[in-house]
Amino acid sequence: MWTHEQFLSYSLNHIYEPLQAWNLWNEDRGLELVDEILGDSYSSSEVLKCVQIRLLCVQDKAVDRPTMADIALMLSSEKDGPQPKMPVFTIQNSAFHPQPHSEDTNSSKNEASITMIEGR
Repeated sequence: MWTHEQFLSYSLNHIYEPLQAWNLWNEDRGLELVDEILGDSYSSSEVLKCVQIRLLCVQDKAVDRPTMADIALMLSSEKDGPQPKMPVFTIQNSAFHPQPHSEDTNSSKNEASITMIEGR
């Protein structure tokens, strides 16, 4: 039987995969995310760049996520992008907690609605 702390630790690191990826990235162990079946048939620098981009794409706040143009630039250059922040467990950028939006950005804005179905 697991203790609450053991279960929570397992859950956070195995069920919520972005946190596991970020922990390995943050500890300079990002290559541990590579499937063993690949052996040595990959470029370490390319893998780490892809892990970094992946972590940037799952940032909670939209303003912290790269645009497709940013991603294309990061993939095609030797320059590193911004460092990803630790993933969170809630969606902070929702209709109930709107974030300031700059009109001069190249990002899209998605709207969500909730429909209540009622019988006659």
